[in-house]
Amino acid sequence: MSLSSFSLEGKKALVVGARRNMGKGFALGLAEAGADVAVTDINLESGQLQAVADEIQKMGRKSLALKADISNQEEVKKLVENVVKEFGAIDILMNVAVMYHPKSVVDLDEESWDKLTDVNLKGYWLMIQEVSPIMMKQKSGSIINLTSRGGLKAHADKMMGNYAIVKSGIAMMTRQYCRYLGPYN
Repeated sequence: MSLSSFSLEGKKALVVGARRNMGKGFALGLAEAGADVAVTDINLESGQLQAVADEIQKMGRKSLALKADISNQEEVKKLVENVVKEFGAIDILMNVAVMYHPKSVVDLDEESWDKLTDVNLKGYWLMIQEVSPIMMKQKSGSIINLTSRGGLKAHADKMMGNYAIVKSGIAMMTRQYCRYLGPYN
């Protein structure tokens, strides 16, 4: 696929949850379109995240691979500070991180619920809270939150119910931030 008609030349992106799957694909696509891309994930040990950053650099773009637990406010602050220090700006925030527990809504225990909401809701919220003031000051920026059709209606698969709940929360959070941040951009 060629993105030659879609240019992000000079833009600085941060992709959260970029170690593999969709996050990796989005990070590589942003780089192919011309953006410098910082990638982050909670797991650096496998080497997968650094491999994504290396692939971006082979495209002639700047890239950073940074470890961060997005459910931890201090780690999010440090992450954003490091990206801004290296890139000078954040023009695109893409929240792709996902946590999933294959249990029915009635069988999910509190610890699993907390982990699910910490990554899928709180983590996205913390990222937006840290990045949106930067974008407001720049008077430009794009925040993209990955959600799912599963968040639009009750899921037929009993094991996907809790996933649908948090994805619907992300969808509404995104709408609320659009209303608030839209005038700045």
